[in-house]
Amino acid sequence: MTSSAIKFIIFLGIMAVSFYTVFMYNSQLVYPLGLAETNFIDRSRIFDNQPRTLKVLIWYPIKNESRVEKIEYDIWKVKDTTKDAIPRADKKLPLIIFSHGYSGHPYANSWFAEYLASHGYIVASIQHYGNSFPESMIPEISVRPWNRPQDMSFVLDHLLAHPLWGQSIDTDKIGAAGFSQGGIASLWLAGIRADLTQDILKKQITFINDPFLRNLHFKNYSPQRLDAVLSQFTHKDFEEANRSYKDPRIKAVCALAPGIDKENPMFLKEGLSGVKVPVSIVVGENDDVAVSQFFAAHIPQSTLCILPGKVTHWTLLNEATEHGKKINPFITVDDSSIDRAKIHQQVGSL
Repeated sequence: MTSSAIKFIIFLGIMAVSFYTVFMYNSQLVYPLGLAETNFIDRSRIFDNQPRTLKVLIWYPIKNESRVEKIEYDIWKVKDTTKDAIPRADKKLPLIIFSHGYSGHPYANSWFAEYLASHGYIVASIQHYGNSFPESMIPEISVRPWNRPQDMSFVLDHLLAHPLWGQSIDTDKIGAAGFSQGGIASLWLAGIRADLTQDILKKQITFINDPFLRNLHFKNYSPQRLDAVLSQFTHKDFEEANRSYKDPRIKAVCALAPGIDKENPMFLKEGLSGVKVPVSIVVGENDDVAVSQFFAAHIPQSTLCILPGKVTHWTLLNEATEHGKKINPFITVDDSSIDRAKIHQQVGSL
């Protein structure tokens, strides 16, 4: 696909372009929200003699509200839900596996899950071990973003085998989505492949050397350990970075402002040609973090949706509490011309 062939859509619902169209499923009803939390342990991947534990938050539609609980998390506004309620049981439901951004958390993009779940979807959002601030930031894991698509497929395996969720999921209607680095993870599941080399490594994984991020995310680690992280890459690391993570169970992908860094030199256009499922990419016109247009230009069956005006990378995070706006305005406060809640509604609605 050439850049001139890309479909540009302004303020059209991204899920409408991707999930609703592919799955032919769009409930006109708005359901109350259920929320469940579970842990899945991947014993095949070990770090520091510990298996990889993945916390998963699952939003889903329920028939009746009961025991509604107020949810609060750090600086983000989160909708009230009924915890551990029984899912709708009248028919099987589409499933979306979601991956948060670098150093993020499932609650930081819960608006996306809340919208889809209220319209009849199950959304399983993974907290990626080793790359979720402030609970779990581990430098050696943070510099290996290809852990994420492995997490997503692993969680999908376990959800399908789960006695409750396995009975609730329509296996013909499974999609992947994510924000920023999580958007790249969802594209990995669609079939993109990286081409990481030793020469490209430090150009791609720049955040480990960024003074601000080092102090914010890794202040409890010694400078010597941080300085050594990239030099410790082995042949196996490059093999893992460049292998295919395509998951044939994924039928559609929605990537919100996908990117690992400001540039993405580990991805070449040749590595994007293997995608065979519909892909929707959404990005703000004023996003100076993710170079999403490159992916849209070279991924077959992709649609690029640009949100016009001063919509930034961070506009696609949740609305923040007043406290959150005071302590972290950079990612929580938009230009006065932008209403973050309305942007989320426009992205989510038909």
